Amino acid sequence: MTQANLKETVCRKGGYTSSVRPPASLTDPAKIKIMAAYGIPASDASKYELDHLEPLAIGGASDVRNLWPQPAAFIHSTPSSYVHNDKDQVETDAQSALCTGREQLQSLQQKFASDWTALLGLPHTNATGEG
Repeated sequence: MTQANLKETVCRKGGYTSSVRPPASLTDPAKIKIMAAYGIPASDASKYELDHLEPLAIGGASDVRNLWPQPAAFIHSTPSSYVHNDKDQVETDAQSALCTGREQLQSLQQKFASDWTALLGLPHTNATGEG
């Protein structure tokens, strides 16, 4: 993923993330192993979702080094069929900022890697299922 190929990848019409998101048959076993690495018991699996630290919507990979157990909790965002927690809304907003040229790929990736909550101030966009 590069700034030069955004229109053919994360910003392409018809969506991107659904074409690269791994199936639950692969992610469910990985989720339990990753939770264990964080000291979270498998019995708490329903309280977490396996999330991409650097979102697919901005070029993140489905490599275990980019996955973490995110608490399935709502704090500030308004629920929708695509937004399940605050980070989901930030991912949607970040992809919009990237695809409209308001943000650069490398800058967004660095922000997500260091502290995604710093991006809570991005202008909200309508959730489209990407993220």
